[in-house]
Amino acid sequence: MHESISIIESQEKMPGDTIKHIVFDLGNVLIHIHPERTMEQLSRYCPHPASDLATWFLSPRHRAVMAGNISLPQFYREFSRTFQCRMAYEDFEQAWKQLIGEPKSGISTLIERLSREYILSICSNTDPCHWDMARRRFPLLDTHFRFTVLSFQTGCLKPEEQIFHILLETLQAGPEECVFIDDTEENIITARRLGFQTIQADNTEEIRLALKEKGIPGKG
Repeated sequence: MHESISIIESQEKMPGDTIKHIVFDLGNVLIHIHPERTMEQLSRYCPHPASDLATWFLSPRHRAVMAGNISLPQFYREFSRTFQCRMAYEDFEQAWKQLIGEPKSGISTLIERLSREYILSICSNTDPCHWDMARRRFPLLDTHFRFTVLSFQTGCLKPEEQIFHILLETLQAGPEECVFIDDTEENIITARRLGFQTIQADNTEEIRLALKEKGIPGKG
């Protein structure tokens, strides 16, 4: 009599099996950003070189704009006063918009494919002017991303933990169900500490390969 042998296949889940949400940063991940263009254009109205003006990019006052604590017109007035700029607000706003570039190469195709199987969202430090410009440059933001968690709407910024808690509440998901993609190390560190699966990358091919390693298809 032959002893029957049962073969038990491993039922261990691949990481991709638990993932429901993929959360993207905006600048340098989905779209190019060009702060140097903004500063160069603003320098035409000021007796200071663009390199001096750049000290206000990501400064506490700029972060206050992104957190929604001060308006862009208020920032414009403070900026103009500090650097003795002679320009109308419309000139400032036009220069401010120059920061937003075109979508990253190949990102539209990747987003279209991922959106067939996963819930896509945005979590970004940005302001109303840049967000509006990004939507014009990258229409998929309105059609392929279900949720947006934006600093100027939440009142907090990455890498603060609070914005990640707001993100999870918005998604109604646990961090283990989310892949968070960002180009900034500090943001990745916070997300990882809170239990997110993370990818630090700033180009589409890096993102695609990192997702593939997590069992998430991005091609075909």
